[in-house]
Amino acid sequence: MLSATTVLFLPGEHSPELTEDLLAPFELDSYLICEAWASYSAREQLKFIQKHHTIFKPKIVIVAFSAGAVGASEIANTLQKWGHQVEAMILVDAWGVPLIGDFHKYRLSHDYFTHWSSHLLGGGDYSFYADPGVDHLKMWQSSQQVSGYLVERVGQGCYKYSRTNLKKALEFFILY
Repeated sequence: MLSATTVLFLPGEHSPELTEDLLAPFELDSYLICEAWASYSAREQLKFIQKHHTIFKPKIVIVAFSAGAVGASEIANTLQKWGHQVEAMILVDAWGVPLIGDFHKYRLSHDYFTHWSSHLLGGGDYSFYADPGVDHLKMWQSSQQVSGYLVERVGQGCYKYSRTNLKKALEFFILY
């Protein structure tokens, strides 16, 4: 699917089976699931990543969920300092986490309020929110079952809304 790209997953504080459920419908050539404890610690995540970063393809897409997203911007920027090309950072239900860095940035939220309020800390040109809203963990576990809106910023204060599901939105953001 992405021959020159590694997808780096930064999961939150939950069962590893939820991440396996997220990955099941995707066909990824190269990916790494960060198994650092505690997942909210960029320092611990970077220790884990440093042991494995030599397997990375030239381009990296980061997909971070919940607590795993707390240090995602720091990790992305550190990977760039290490000489990797970070293409995008996708934050899944990372309420209150700022988006900082020189790469594509996307937010995916479990409801409209989280979508709206998270954008106060940076949004990007595209985002997604579940409608109807869903449970927080369902965003990571059941991407094909979560429907909502892909939101494209088409101008200052102007947005285009397209009905889709979370799996298709994730594929779009990873491939974009």
